[in-house]
Amino acid sequence: KVHDAMIGVLAAMSKLSSFIVFAIAKDVYALYFSAVIGAISSLQGITIRSMLSKAVQQDELGKIFSLLGCLEAAVPLVATPVLTIIYNSTLDNLPGAVFLALAALSFVVMTI
Repeated sequence: KVHDAMIGVLAAMSKLSSFIVFAIAKDVYALYFSAVIGAISSLQGITIRSMLSKAVQQDELGKIFSLLGCLEAAVPLVATPVLTIIYNSTLDNLPGAVFLALAALSFVVMTI
């Protein structure tokens, strides 16, 4: 039996690796390879919810999940302008820098 945290770490590593390959991709095959590497990255959200449900009392689950939903909805409001600035600033020199920034963010999430 695999622990939820291990699945979460594997999913985060999948996302991080996918962003790095996408950032340095030179042809369409590398982009497809990036998608294959990132195939299990969507398991991150599932493992977070699973671990949260085991860490809090049953009567607190609704509050925790609603807070998590609010945070998930708020992240794009902050991330989109920041990533747009990074993309516009590095477009001429390193167009994939925005994906390297996302990889760095994924690394931070993975270490937490």
